[in-house]
Amino acid sequence: MRRFHALLAELHLPAFLGRLPGLMGIPAGGSLTADQWLVAAVIVCPILVPQIWAEYMPDDVSEVLSRRIPGIKASITEKREKAAAGRKRKAAAAALLKEAQPVAAPPAPATAGGAVTVAPQANTRSQRTRRKTQRATHMDVDPEAEAMPDAGAVLNSDDDGEYQDADPSGSRKRQRRREDGDDSDEEEEREARAPPNLHPDDPVNFCKLATSVKLLLAHPIRDAQIDEADDLLRSYLPELMTLYGESVIKPNHHYATHTAENVRDYGPLQEFWTFLFERINKVLKSYNSSNHSGGELETSFFREFHRTVQTSRILAHAANSPAGSPMHQSAESMYRATADDRGTIQALARQLDKAQEDGGIDFQLSAKFSVGAISDIAFAQALSALRICLPLLNIRPSITLPNPIHAVSVPLFNQMNRFPFAILSNRRYYASQHSKTPYDSYVLVRTHAIPNVTEWAGELQEIFVVDQPQIGIHRYGFVRWFVPENALIRDTVWET
Repeated sequence: MRRFHALLAELHLPAFLGRLPGLMGIPAGGSLTADQWLVAAVIVCPILVPQIWAEYMPDDVSEVLSRRIPGIKASITEKREKAAAGRKRKAAAAALLKEAQPVAAPPAPATAGGAVTVAPQANTRSQRTRRKTQRATHMDVDPEAEAMPDAGAVLNSDDDGEYQDADPSGSRKRQRRREDGDDSDEEEEREARAPPNLHPDDPVNFCKLATSVKLLLAHPIRDAQIDEADDLLRSYLPELMTLYGESVIKPNHHYATHTAENVRDYGPLQEFWTFLFERINKVLKSYNSSNHSGGELETSFFREFHRTVQTSRILAHAANSPAGSPMHQSAESMYRATADDRGTIQALARQLDKAQEDGGIDFQLSAKFSVGAISDIAFAQALSALRICLPLLNIRPSITLPNPIHAVSVPLFNQMNRFPFAILSNRRYYASQHSKTPYDSYVLVRTHAIPNVTEWAGELQEIFVVDQPQIGIHRYGFVRWFVPENALIRDTVWET
């Protein structure tokens, strides 16, 4: 995992893809959103998994499966037994607390004169237990936390009249978290001592899943893509049982075999996916319920929901303010600051807002631009392109003298209209010279200049327009093409 985290820190993604937690895969990294799982499955892990497997592949490959499959099965069995034992301990603790509750004393007799003698009570705390509703009975509520009194000062019968805190740790939940943390540390130490259980067929098996997901996410999608994705899934699942054992198979694996059929019936996955429900689950989990039940939980959710709606309404009103106003800038700053906290639905809404701005635009340059000189190599490429387009003008750089061979020549001045981005087919492409990082400027360009190659990757460095007399208006994008470096991948997993 340390190597995975080191590689993850070196991996840079475009901003529109978001980012993954730096400690992904361990409890300190937190839970991933559905979008983050998607990015990890189809982009990050297909890059990092083969690299890690190539570096840490054990020599005894033939013994990996015989060692790994029983280990996975034993680990799953151990987790189930721990969970069952935990439930039994909670039930026993709840029963002991219930038995320890004192029986209510009978009413005190009235004395002569009608006065009632009230005996002093050692503990005035209410001992009444809350009766669970039918809904609360089916909810996963911690019985120990439900029946546990608050951590106040109570009399300890084993002490000589001294008072002590009912819960020395301050909170049983914190105590349980510390115990879970100790278990995690012990598990990490045990895994560190264990030999690596990596098999050479693992990356290939995982890439089948990643490719299938990538194909099924296409919009629009063709029947050939559906068939290929279905074949990959049905090849992935039997190999999964062979590599990891039958104990890892879950009902979702069976459901995945019906994905191709569902896509044919209902259209692309975006038409019927469950991101909305995932978002609702995340919102509900973020509310502090404090294990309340009997209607209190629903009230807490309702109150938090309306508080969230009011906050979102104020933020949306500020975002619709005139561009450049303090309210609009504040709203944009809040959106950027909470980008990692927003789920798929909110991210999709923001993406639709930007798509609506660029929707229906085949080509458009940014409204803002600057006038200045471009790099020498970009100027030379623009001059070469103009000479091809306008051969009769005899275009020359403005810093050179006219060629006496040509009777007429037109000078080209290095004063271009430079634009930060351009919209092409409803998508924004940023020039790296005008952005903080080059990761939003990587492009994949269709080309016919190279035999048997239809696409080539590069970095869009400049977007500029030549607008000069006699030459006219010409729009250019200067791309620095990437060149494969075979020496870097020789004798590595990427060579084949």
